[in-house]
Parts: sequence; structure tokens; C-alpha cells
Amino acid sequence: MGQANLSFRRLDLTDPEGFKEQFDLVLNFQVLEHIENEPPFLEGLKARIKPGGQLMLTTPNILKTFSENPYHVREYTCAQLRDLLEKIFSEVEILGMHGNPKVTAFDAGRERAVKRILRLDPLGLRNLLPQGLVNAGFAKLSVVVRRSARRQAGTAEQIRPDDFQVRSEAVDEALDLVALCRP
Repeated sequence: MGQANLSFRRLDLTDPEGFKEQFDLVLNFQVLEHIENEPPFLEGLKARIKPGGQLMLTTPNILKTFSENPYHVREYTCAQLRDLLEKIFSEVEILGMHGNPKVTAFDAGRERAVKRILRLDPLGLRNLLPQGLVNAGFAKLSVVVRRSARRQAGTAEQIRPDDFQVRSEAVDEALDLVALCRP
């Protein structure tokens, strides 16, 4: 796996001395929803973009979220994401990641499984548990939910990249938001 032009480093983007390389394309997939203080993080991403380059960022669409994720600090609507990004970047385009009928069936199965599990806690007592216990339970239950969804969808087929489309229309109906940003 070691290639001369490939390296892996763990860095703090909010530390300007961490590294100074810039790139034509900066990818940030499913991270923003985990960040407490977004502006310094986004400024760090912006600083990594070469002139003429861009950032491609994805995050869940809160309008399509049907379950809690204890690891997410916040999720966004298209308008909220645009508002946040336009404070940092001069150009922002928001697209939507849409799934085909196979993805839709799988997601519907996930939603049914999650609702069945949440019915076991009508008083919301899970919100009083220690965070470590909630995180461990979430990790284990997410596996159960995915298995149940696969059975309910009636297919053992794996969902593949070509089961998704990025489109500019119906963004509020998208599973995920895809932001293309230029400094």
C-alpha cells in the first residue's frame, strides 16, 4: 500500500503551523457534523485550498435524519449549511446526494428498525445514561439496525456507489448535502 506520493498524517486544521501544503481539491466527508466550533475548522480547510481549487464537503441532511446519533454535535438543513459556509467561502454551491430505489428501501428499513428500538424507551431515559454507555449501545444497535434493514428491503445486494446520484434539484429531499466551496 505504500506509495511514494501518498502519506497519512493526523493534523489539527485549526493550528496554522500544523502543515502548510495546499491542494487543488480538499475532500471532507461526513466530518462537519462532529465539530463543535465550525468556523476555525472551516478556515483550516480553506487555508489548504490552492488558488483556483475547491473544497468538497458532505454532511447529513437533517431533514432526512430519522434517528439520533450521539456522535453528532449538529446536523444541517441546506439553508443552514449554506449560511455557515458563505461566512467563510466566497462561492458555495449545495447539491444533494440521492439514492436509487434500493437505497430508499434500505433506508426505510433502517427507519422502521430504529423506531422499534426507540419504542422501548418512551420516557427518553437513554438521555440520562453516561455518554460512554450511550456511544457503546449506539454502535452495537447500529449493526442490528442495518441487518434488519437489509432483511426488510428483501435484498442481500450490497449498496454500491453507483446506487447514488449527486443532483442540484430536490436538495431538501437528499440523504446528504454536498457542498462545493471556493475561497
